[in-house]
Amino acid sequence: MKPTIGFINPPYGGKDTKKHPTKKEIQFLERMLDNVEKYGVIIAPVSTYFKDADIRERILSKHTLKFIIHMPHDLFQPNASTYTVIGVFETNKPHNNKEVIFYDLKDDGFVLSKNKGRTDVYNKWNDINKEMLNKLKNPELYSDDSNLLKTRISGKEEWLIYAHMKTNYDNLSENDFLSAIKENLIFNIRKDLDILDEDMDQITLLEVLNNNLDSNED
Repeated sequence: MKPTIGFINPPYGGKDTKKHPTKKEIQFLERMLDNVEKYGVIIAPVSTYFKDADIRERILSKHTLKFIIHMPHDLFQPNASTYTVIGVFETNKPHNNKEVIFYDLKDDGFVLSKNKGRTDVYNKWNDINKEMLNKLKNPELYSDDSNLLKTRISGKEEWLIYAHMKTNYDNLSENDFLSAIKENLIFNIRKDLDILDEDMDQITLLEVLNNNLDSNED
């Protein structure tokens, strides 16, 4: 008997190599989807949704991607700073270029409290949750092509809102432009060094970068 719904938060940072034999998050996802009857839900690091294109394409050949929800960057604080995304699938139905609803939950109302972790001290979550569910059910009414959008996904396309959103330039300042460039540079450096999902501060990142540069010079 197969379960009706699967919901997983797999180990993060798997590489599936002899040195690092832990399976990747995307491999956990595929195995789960293949073994549940109706729906599968995963919360995983952002890299899961744009790396391993062949596996992601194979998943869509068997299952339908319904929703992508970007979680707040500080979701797992103070234990970790991993940026995570939730994916919701309907299993045993090929995707066939169907539309996917993308939602960016930048703020869930929770704040980091001393000795308590992230808590809903201002009682914001219920209203935020209702608003999110209403928008996910009625994307045509609330889509802004930025925080909420609905678009067709096929093949090896990325499962991230940022790959499909339209940028609003109305209030763009020079500082915003410079900040975006810096963030993009840092993102690409972490991606090239395969440390995108690792929790580290800026000083540690600089040390890793310097060590990498030294090894390349040698």
